[in-house]
Amino acid sequence: MFPEPLLNLLLIRHGQTQANVEGRFYGRSDSEMTEAGREQVRATAERLKDIDVSHLYASPAIRAKHTAEILNEQWKTDFTLDERLWEIDHNRWELMTPNEIMAKYPQDWAKFLAGDMSQAHHGGETQEQVSARAMNFLDSVKADHPCNGETIALAAHGGLLSVMLCDLLGSQKRGWWPFRFQNAGVAKVILYEFGGVLVGFE
Repeated sequence: MFPEPLLNLLLIRHGQTQANVEGRFYGRSDSEMTEAGREQVRATAERLKDIDVSHLYASPAIRAKHTAEILNEQWKTDFTLDERLWEIDHNRWELMTPNEIMAKYPQDWAKFLAGDMSQAHHGGETQEQVSARAMNFLDSVKADHPCNGETIALAAHGGLLSVMLCDLLGSQKRGWWPFRFQNAGVAKVILYEFGGVLVGFE
């Protein structure tokens, strides 16, 4: 008999921001979504409205918090902000485009593209540090929601969610992750004792 799931997870990236439009690394900086971004989230909320969500968690960043608020107009469920869901700290790469980084930090950029995850080439967080806080958050969620099969939604950031998804599925992390969340994109994961199973990615 197949094991019972611990949780059903909805991993949801925030809607578009101007920095996303410009293709900039955007971590601890904070700004509101564009109107197009809010429309993206409304469309996602409409697609997910019939799911019975027990609890909604969000990064405190304005773009993620407002994403969660739009989603919760449908679900009307318990809602918590959690600092562990902040985006990766990009430090000196913050608000730079890949071309700008390549011009100013060519060696660091080359190591990043080559998949060297042993250090934070931008001087911010390593992927392992991001992974540690993401997994610490999920451990807390599992402890707070011990009933089998509850659905928990997270509104957060592309980098953080990509690292989390790699960990849940046992996938290799690299500079460009094997999973790329679009703005207001959703990964649906069933979490078992042995790990996660991806059942939807949109």
